[in-house]
Amino acid sequence: MKYFRWLSLTLVVMFLTLIGAPVLSQQVAAQDDNPSYIIATDTTFAPFEFQDENGDFVGIDLDLLAAIAEDQGFEYELRPLGFSAALQAVESGQADGMIAGMSITDERRETFDFSETYFSAGVQFAVLEDSEFQSLEDLDGQKVAVKSGTQGMAVAEELADEYGFIVTIFEDSVNMYEDLQAGNSQALIEDYPVMAYAAETGGIPLRFIGEQMEMADYGFAVKSGDNSELIEMFNAGLANLQESGEYDEILATYLGEIAMNADSEEAEATDADDAVVVADPDTTYVIGTDTTFAPFEFQDEDGNYVGIDMDLLAAIAEDQGFNYEVRPLGFNAALQAVEAGQIDGMIAGMSITDERRETFDFSDTYFSAGVQFAVLEDSEIQTLEDLKGQNVAVKTGTQGMAVAESVADQYGFTLTAFEDSVNMYEDLQAGNSSAVIEDYPVMAYAAETGGIPLRFIGEQMEVADYGFAVQKGQSSDLLALFNQGLNALKESGEYDEIVASYIGESQEAETEEAKADSAAVVADPDTTYVIGTDTTFAPFEFQDEDGNYVGIDMDLLAAIAEDQGFNYEVRPLGFNAALQAVEAGQVDGMIAGMSITDERRETFDFSDTYFSAGVQFAVLEDSEIQTLEDLKGQNVAVKTGTQGMAVAESIADKYGFSITTFEDSVNMYEDLQAGNSSVVIEDYPVMAYAAETGGIPLRFIGEQMEVADYGFAVQKGQNSDLLALFNQGLNALKESGEYDEIVATYLGETDVEAEEALTRSTNAFVSLIQSNGKALMNGLWTTLWVTLVSFAIAAVLGIIVGLMRTSGITALSIIAQIYIDIMRGMPLIVLAFFIYFGVPQLTGLQFGAYTAGITTLGLNAAAYIAEIVRGGINAVDRGQTEAARSLGLSQSKTMRRIILPQAFRIMIPSFINQFVITLKDTSILSVIGLVELTQTGRIIISRTYQSGSMWLIVGLMYIILITILTKISNRLEKEL
Repeated sequence: MKYFRWLSLTLVVMFLTLIGAPVLSQQVAAQDDNPSYIIATDTTFAPFEFQDENGDFVGIDLDLLAAIAEDQGFEYELRPLGFSAALQAVESGQADGMIAGMSITDERRETFDFSETYFSAGVQFAVLEDSEFQSLEDLDGQKVAVKSGTQGMAVAEELADEYGFIVTIFEDSVNMYEDLQAGNSQALIEDYPVMAYAAETGGIPLRFIGEQMEMADYGFAVKSGDNSELIEMFNAGLANLQESGEYDEILATYLGEIAMNADSEEAEATDADDAVVVADPDTTYVIGTDTTFAPFEFQDEDGNYVGIDMDLLAAIAEDQGFNYEVRPLGFNAALQAVEAGQIDGMIAGMSITDERRETFDFSDTYFSAGVQFAVLEDSEIQTLEDLKGQNVAVKTGTQGMAVAESVADQYGFTLTAFEDSVNMYEDLQAGNSSAVIEDYPVMAYAAETGGIPLRFIGEQMEVADYGFAVQKGQSSDLLALFNQGLNALKESGEYDEIVASYIGESQEAETEEAKADSAAVVADPDTTYVIGTDTTFAPFEFQDEDGNYVGIDMDLLAAIAEDQGFNYEVRPLGFNAALQAVEAGQVDGMIAGMSITDERRETFDFSDTYFSAGVQFAVLEDSEIQTLEDLKGQNVAVKTGTQGMAVAESIADKYGFSITTFEDSVNMYEDLQAGNSSVVIEDYPVMAYAAETGGIPLRFIGEQMEVADYGFAVQKGQNSDLLALFNQGLNALKESGEYDEIVATYLGETDVEAEEALTRSTNAFVSLIQSNGKALMNGLWTTLWVTLVSFAIAAVLGIIVGLMRTSGITALSIIAQIYIDIMRGMPLIVLAFFIYFGVPQLTGLQFGAYTAGITTLGLNAAAYIAEIVRGGINAVDRGQTEAARSLGLSQSKTMRRIILPQAFRIMIPSFINQFVITLKDTSILSVIGLVELTQTGRIIISRTYQSGSMWLIVGLMYIILITILTKISNRLEKEL
């Protein structure tokens, strides 16, 4: 009985144990000490930029740039990178500006600041002159060649379903035209002057079909918020060239009659666009609106419909001279009335969405606003997380309702829909609903003028443009009249007066207040954030020769933490493990050169962008592979979970290659160098850094693809304070210039030379040991320490389970057998993932990497030790048990005094063998961020790329250690 009391107590003890200021220029004048600007451009986009027979880059863009630079007196260096790479170079700050026949679009305005327009052109379809195709309808089932990332590609993708053609993408114009001439594609689409130039000078017999579409303006671009003086000089120089006539001469040099034709067509198109629509005095338009959507439309005390929408409509009608009748139908009824043709148009604070564009034609934007959640002022609800189990009131068919439906499951609330805003607010005040969501200005107006004590929670979401709407393809005159009138009101200032009469400075004040609130996040000095990161993703994160984690990400994080005053602990887990750790709540945030994608936004909240880069394919320098087309039948190495892997998977069928995935970059490059894979794909700066500093002779093929933004990530809906601190610190670093210094440390040429010197000094076998001895010994100590602790736990637990197996008590024996079968049947890596990631998600109980690693090894080894114990006990002659019992010894005394001493002598070799196995199993724990000996070797390889020498060193260390343990085992066996 004493034995079983001791066993029970030990089981309980074991269970508990396991259990990171813009300066405005006042004058556009180039000084003698102006810096030399780096200007990126395309390589093959004649007549805008191309190489002449002497190898010099010429064209409209380059001649304009040269003339403007001469006029303004600034110096520049030209970098012909290709269109996509030029975009990325400007975004990442590697180039100061870009001129490449680049269309000015709303999407690009989010990332770039543009000059005044220097050229305008539309895109058009073309076929070979002898082609049978006469119209776009004839393209059904045919292939259309496009150039990646261009306006032509966007138009082709938009029309592909309508006309039934297939889009084939090329990285440059030359390949696109070759594909057409080879007969692989039957048509192409590109900017009209480019194709006209190719047809006239390149001997390509093109014939245009259809009309020019998507007339766009070309502009010189810089990164948004940067190099404003360069934009101003470009604009000033462009104006001077246009005034002097030199601009026309440059165009005529390349376009000649083409320019005249294009200008004529453009003028005709412009005249058509600018033709003034005159209202018919005999026509009265019927306009539908909402009934209760203040401050846009509502009834005043006299019963008249007023508001921003109503006053704008009245002013526009007066300005344009048309008659109208207002029908206050309610939002949904107005939508249906426009669709049914019962009314001519609708103005009701209506968001312009892609879905609605399928049914309606919209005017120019007349207002922009986002939706936001609000509660009563005295509500206990402070954040969106507090809405769990609550009811949220929404207005049917609005953007607010759409947003609420999209986040209802995430925050755990239910919805109640109302036909108008009045009932929605009444439901809130009656206590039936705990929150409402609607357009911010509407709620702000209601709170300010309606006596509803609202308090906003969360931030504005889904900021959208409001537009006047008509049925698709109908009432184009009414739409034109509205746009003409709106422009006139904006020019005269009456538009601002109307908006101010209802909103005044309240919206601006609220915005400023919100900014102040967001800027007021202060770090808690008692909180230490745990930040996960990758282990081998230089130059973003890697270990230096002293074993410290450095890189762009690490230095940014340290600088931001210092600026904002928060404490943090870095957990180098590896990319995939870090992702899972954030999801499981094991870490508070993650910085690991992580691309911001729509898919990841579903799981994570991201900071502002801190870096931008694209992915690219690379081969060894002496490889015969020259283009992506040569990849057919080859193997491509990728890193699991990265943007490179996603891109490779998306084009694998197109180019006919297979994919091999690796957990880190080091193994990926080793596979390439070993010849198992012919190509790798990864973020361009990472491969460029590896090639320059790691001695890997890489050659890039194709162009950069999928340029993506990198962001700091937290679990969706969690750690908003940490995200705010990161954004505040990042902005501060950018303003102070420290951000640029950090990036330059790793990507600047000076540092590259230093890293090359470092690599040369650490490449030799002996030098590797000397330079990395401390890190290797730390890794060895971690391996030994984790092994010893886990084996001690395993020994105790294993002996207990082994004794249970041999106790003769059926229940204990079955429990022990089940435990052994589970532990022996489960792969160690699965057990490690379950304990480190699964248990926190299921129970909320969190483990550190060391605790999880020790627990994993302990539980696993205990099962094997239990079988060793069982085998040792069974190896003792049964006659000794019978003899002891005949002498009057109890079962427990017989076990302690007679059986176990002999059994332990038999078990010693097996125990030592299991200890060696456990020691080697520690290498698996690197998947949860434990930096033991094997992981230390991988980290050093990620910096030096000397895999052969390093694995030899690590292997020798294991051999020496295990040999010593084996000798000890043999000695003990002899002495006992």
